[in-house]
Amino acid sequence: MFGTTTPDMSFRGILSEVEAFLAALEPASYRPEDVADVLKRILRTEKLCGNARLLMTTRASTVRAGHNEGVTSSDKWMAEHAGEGVGKVRRDRETAEQLASEPELQDALRHGAVSPTQASFLAAAIAADPAAAGQ
Repeated sequence: MFGTTTPDMSFRGILSEVEAFLAALEPASYRPEDVADVLKRILRTEKLCGNARLLMTTRASTVRAGHNEGVTSSDKWMAEHAGEGVGKVRRDRETAEQLASEPELQDALRHGAVSPTQASFLAAAIAADPAAAGQ
């Protein structure tokens, strides 16, 4: 269950709104001139949610998310809930762990300037060449 802090509570409301939007979505009802704008907003939302997932991944691993559901691996638990492979979840966790020592990259992720995929490539580049950080 979510904690009692304001961001958690507001995210529940946001999630409910997204679920309601999707349940009522009728793509053919959009005017052709509005489709690109609506899709850009959906893509932005998808990117930001992916970034939030990436930022939460390390914490989920640390607290052994899924353990109380009988799943022994947090990576496996996240993979099951995301509909992703365990390998992808593991790579995301490794990227998330690298973010802890890269505040500029973490900030770019928080503001949607980079996607999870871009963050993964950038984190690997920085790990290979620490002088590349901030460039």
